[in-house]
Amino acid sequence: MKYYIVFLLLLGRGNVIAQTFDKTQVVDSLAASLVKNYVYLDTAVQMGNYIRQRLKDGAYNQAGNPNAFAQLLTADLRHIYNDAHLAINYNPPVAVAPSPQNNRAIAAQENFGFRKLEILGGNIGYLAFDRFPGLNDDSKKTVDAAFTFLKNVNALIIDLRSNGGGSPDMDSYISGLHPSRGHAIIRLI
Repeated sequence: MKYYIVFLLLLGRGNVIAQTFDKTQVVDSLAASLVKNYVYLDTAVQMGNYIRQRLKDGAYNQAGNPNAFAQLLTADLRHIYNDAHLAINYNPPVAVAPSPQNNRAIAAQENFGFRKLEILGGNIGYLAFDRFPGLNDDSKKTVDAAFTFLKNVNALIIDLRSNGGGSPDMDSYISGLHPSRGHAIIRLI
């Protein structure tokens, strides 16, 4: 059985691999990507060996759908190293349209991950976003607009509890946006 799988490997490089694979191809590609991109090479090798062995042992036969398969892979990777920023997700819209132009359009349609922006009581700003999108002119405009809206708050809460990571360039860009009045910044992670 073939699945559309999107690997969201939050490895400091924002790599996203979206292709159609059967389970063996998914495991092999994931193991290779980990070795190429994961911050700890020895851990990446252990993770790859573990999921290959689990595949050989039939552990993924019970996965009746792509979501279940992705969840099993995530659990197995975290069994080796409990990295909460590493996850495998099934995401058919991205997998069906992997071209950069389509991904950019999808990201824009999803407001580049920005989910909530408001000013709470006491003039405290609140910003929640679920990923660090790729850095481009459109995503920068969205980030700049959000921070412009919050420029006069007394303190700022940046809620990253549902953030899955993403582009390190965008992370650096957002981190470089300091409130103009020396606000207290609280990051919820």
